[in-house]
Amino acid sequence: MGSLSKVVIDEYVYRAERGAGAAALTLMRGMLRIVSGRMPSRNVTVTTPTADIGLRGTDFTLTQISPWSLLIHVHAGEVIASPARSPEHYRFVGTQIAVCTATSCVQREDETGGPPRQDLEPAPGDDLSSW
Repeated sequence: MGSLSKVVIDEYVYRAERGAGAAALTLMRGMLRIVSGRMPSRNVTVTTPTADIGLRGTDFTLTQISPWSLLIHVHAGEVIASPARSPEHYRFVGTQIAVCTATSCVQREDETGGPPRQDLEPAPGDDLSSW
């Protein structure tokens, strides 16, 4: 977790003897890296102001760049991203980098990690009062 990050643990249950559990986190701002372990990764979700994220045996970093732009860096495994205002689901695997807005996600072509300039503008209806 980054030094200025704000993360809420909405749910965390782990039963080692059963190899079962679930976790639901909310990344409000900043950066969060997750490396899935013994908890079934399909039972772990991260919600952000921009998109909901599902894991599939994963090592990844999320950076909420602004209230309307989320950077996803998959180091290993698979991430499923569902933008907040879209019925679409986007799948990123391996070592892919993607940027999501509330309506879509795009895979980055380079390894710079920065968002495309057009993703730095708020979408109509974005509430910036709490940012």
